[in-house]
Amino acid sequence: MTKTMRVMVVGQGEAAQAVVAALGRLPGVQNVRQTSHLPESLAGVDVVVEMVGGVEPAFKVAMGAMGKGVACVVTSPMLVAAHGQALAQASRGMHAFWGCTAAGAGMQPVELLAGRAVERMAVVFGEGASTLLVRMGYRNENYLKMEADLLRADVDVSDAAGKLTQARAAALMGDWQGLWPKVGSQLRVGLDALDMQDMRRMREFGLTLVYGAQLFDGGFVYTGPMAVDTASPLAQAQGRDVLLLEDEGGESVISQPADAQGRLLRGVVGDMVRLMRGRAAPEFATHAVFGGAAGADGACYLRLPYGKREALMAAGAVVKEEKVEGNGTWQAVVEGVDMRRLRMLAPDGCIWPVAGSWEMPMAGGLRLVG
Repeated sequence: MTKTMRVMVVGQGEAAQAVVAALGRLPGVQNVRQTSHLPESLAGVDVVVEMVGGVEPAFKVAMGAMGKGVACVVTSPMLVAAHGQALAQASRGMHAFWGCTAAGAGMQPVELLAGRAVERMAVVFGEGASTLLVRMGYRNENYLKMEADLLRADVDVSDAAGKLTQARAAALMGDWQGLWPKVGSQLRVGLDALDMQDMRRMREFGLTLVYGAQLFDGGFVYTGPMAVDTASPLAQAQGRDVLLLEDEGGESVISQPADAQGRLLRGVVGDMVRLMRGRAAPEFATHAVFGGAAGADGACYLRLPYGKREALMAAGAVVKEEKVEGNGTWQAVVEGVDMRRLRMLAPDGCIWPVAGSWEMPMAGGLRLVG
């Protein structure tokens, strides 16, 4: 590959230096410069890599680069979550490539699509919220106590409310479909609403909870606790980022270490390779064949008073498995009702989406039929 690309990395610190070194070794890159701010003139620059972080500082760098027709690779998840649509429009208007793979944790789901009709993706990141939920499940302790324990141990719990997970999921959605989720097309649920007793109940269904995001064909993104089969790759994600793609043909998995610097390097290098190969930027994506209906349709685990069952059946819910406890608590895995509608029909219930394939264990106990 001919060395043609001239790159400017805007940012300081060890992470920016690591990106400079990695790009300097990349075939097709002629030279790499590092600066603390975006200069007025970008003469002789083909690509700007934004590494200033945050929202507004990073937005100015990205818009300043694309405004001059220079390709831009962004690394800030919060920037993509806040201004993904504006950046995509600027990229189209100026015919300037932009990439956000690093903001999506260095994953490139487009590499696995290959024309498949992927309907959903589920992802678990090795962030604070995921760490908290795993510890809560093993130690059977409540959210506030576990968070305090992790803080005393200097564990990063900056994503305890799932905000960073949601932002990375937004970047993945843009890379997948060229759609940038808005407020009305996102749902984020924190761990503070989690009842530890529900985690014990779910084991009877062969399910366990993980914290991550589910992306649906059509642009809807759910962030929060997800019910997964105990054997699912998503349930084995401690210390790793795991992305699960679902279609009629089965599942495909991307798994990588949950290493902050590794994410940056993989993401920036991935976008640079895509640019040099003439691959489309996310907003020009034409490789994916979308399947399924837009929205948040899929299986959900729920725990409600039995009196709510009739209303859910009238709304079109299809029960896959169900149980009733002696106190009238109804547990079920259902399909056929949009998750957002389920939450409106039963605002006080426990409702978690089921991500990935799942089968009820054979020794399931008493079941309600009919």
